[in-house]
Amino acid sequence: MTRNIRGLTRLGADKPNSDVCIVSLNYPPEPTGIASCTGALAAGLAATGHSVAVQVSHPHYPEWKIYDGYGRWRSTEQIDGVGVAPSTANR
Repeated sequence: MTRNIRGLTRLGADKPNSDVCIVSLNYPPEPTGIASCTGALAAGLAATGHSVAVQVSHPHYPEWKIYDGYGRWRSTEQIDGVGVAPSTANR
């Protein structure tokens, strides 16, 4: 553990890389909105050595229909070093 200037302990500060799970409705390959921001955050964390997993909805925006090639609930893919899997919470 590491202490900051106020003397408070920062949990996990002694562990340089951590496991991160991001849950989002929108994620690449959706081209607009929060999807690109969420994708950049996940890719940036992965690039710095964090283990990143993302649970997402099937890509559907801005057309409001699931993109061709998606729609399988048990599929996973790697995008920019990030494991991406559809969340069953939005079934």
